[in-house]
Amino acid sequence: MRTASSSATSSPTATSAPPAPFDAFRDRIGDREFFDLTGNQPATINTANQLFAHLQEKPRRRAGVAAALFLPDYFAYRLTGVVGWSRTIASTSGLLTPGGGDFNDEVFNRLGIPRGWFGELDADRTVVGPCTVPGLETLTVVRGGAHDSACAVHGLPIEEGKRAYFLSCGSWSVLGAIEDQPLASDAAFDLGITNEGRTDGGVRPLFNITGMWILQEIQRQWEREGTPTDTDELVAQARELPAASGVFDPDEEAFATPGDMQRKIDEALDAQGAARPDSMAGYVRVIIESFARRYARAIGELTEATGKAPDQLNLVGGGARNRLLCDLTAQISGVTVVRGPIEASTFGSLLAQLENHRRPRRGRPRLRHRSQRSDPCPRPDPQLRRSPSPTSRDAQASRPTRSRASCAGILRCPKRRGRALRSSSRSWATCPTTRRARSRPSAPTSFTSSWRRPCFTDTGACCCRS
Repeated sequence: MRTASSSATSSPTATSAPPAPFDAFRDRIGDREFFDLTGNQPATINTANQLFAHLQEKPRRRAGVAAALFLPDYFAYRLTGVVGWSRTIASTSGLLTPGGGDFNDEVFNRLGIPRGWFGELDADRTVVGPCTVPGLETLTVVRGGAHDSACAVHGLPIEEGKRAYFLSCGSWSVLGAIEDQPLASDAAFDLGITNEGRTDGGVRPLFNITGMWILQEIQRQWEREGTPTDTDELVAQARELPAASGVFDPDEEAFATPGDMQRKIDEALDAQGAARPDSMAGYVRVIIESFARRYARAIGELTEATGKAPDQLNLVGGGARNRLLCDLTAQISGVTVVRGPIEASTFGSLLAQLENHRRPRRGRPRLRHRSQRSDPCPRPDPQLRRSPSPTSRDAQASRPTRSRASCAGILRCPKRRGRALRSSSRSWATCPTTRRARSRPSAPTSFTSSWRRPCFTDTGACCCRS
């Protein structure tokens, strides 16, 4: 059985210098028409493009292939013997209708791809079947989200009633919104927005941005030149520096290719008349600030396309470790940044599998993990403005860190379906689950924008953990 190459989110090099088969593809379907038919941006890495080019080179394959499977579905087939097509991974292929409702027969006909290679779409969070691998017959295989970004979005900590954008930040970045319907406007096409499916059935309008690869590449350059680097130490030093005198656009083509990254940054700054950094930490500051400004611009562009501003930006992936990046993104964009989880794809996939095993009564959990927030403009409560005395600083340093919700006099418990237990006049509150009294701190004397939310999920975890 032949398998189709799965279409992942594209890197900035995906659409540069298209080969001859891409021109032939455009002769069949133009760029804007392709976007209207599929909701996806045209790109050489799309499965539609890959299959078209493959059949142009080897037309006899049409008669020799029983089915074309995306890689996640191929693994499920090998485990169970069941052939299927998961919606989330198929929604990135350029073969579906906008929003990922079904395969688009017109695309198949115009590109000459056999429709018989693909069957009906299967929803994620469904059972594939029992495992047939010897020794693993007791296991059941489920579709826990077949696309990494879809899984990451499924695991986002979003409070009920909040509108969130997401930023999956690693070597490359994906920034998008969480919508019920695809974005198909002229503005969406011009911005390069592509519409992909969500694990829970919705849509992820998103576009691709260069990510931390530039920082990784310049560190590799320094190490090749004999200077060892430590990312955490460089970021800490960069935090102490003033704002960069100039920034660059990470999406420029020069930054999408490896080699001599410091020279490329110097040339970009010279073109602006900005001063070159005089230290490695200075270059790190320029890079991170350039990322933050690019993300802020992307948030504005996505707001223009959706018509709705976000309440928060959920930043997941390896970039969530970089607190300076989170803080600068929050400050420049004016949007609250919620950090983590770092391994968001794994977290979201596990969550989808558990939800398939045992569906919550009231839908999926409103808040799934303890995350941290970067507020763009922290506004302390008037009662919290008093500066701490030296003795109170020492006392606070010896205390365990408390959540912002606890400092406000709020505790939550899953057995009460997430209801807040407010006690503004008492200094103690009791959890109805464990019957344990939990002391409330007196009004704190300082405010920090870094905080942990209390745990209140539908999984049985209790807010009164020891």
